[in-house]
Amino acid sequence: GYSIKELAQIIRNKIDKNIDIIWDKSKPNGDKIRLMDTKSYKNLNFENKFDLENGIRETIDWYLLNKKNFNKNQRYDPFMDN
Repeated sequence: GYSIKELAQIIRNKIDKNIDIIWDKSKPNGDKIRLMDTKSYKNLNFENKFDLENGIRETIDWYLLNKKNFNKNQRYDPFMDN
């Protein structure tokens, strides 16, 4: 599992290592960590194609290539021509 802090740092490091992560301590604390139960996936012989860091990198790369398709007032639907 990964903490929210670790996840934020991984994303920051993939985008720009000079970005500061600012924690708003005036807000209520959420879960410090979340773990997914993957036992059922293992029983189906499912294997991840990416580890978390590579999956985040692939997602960011995809977004940067496709961000022109996004409009603030329009929901993106990958199955529709935008």
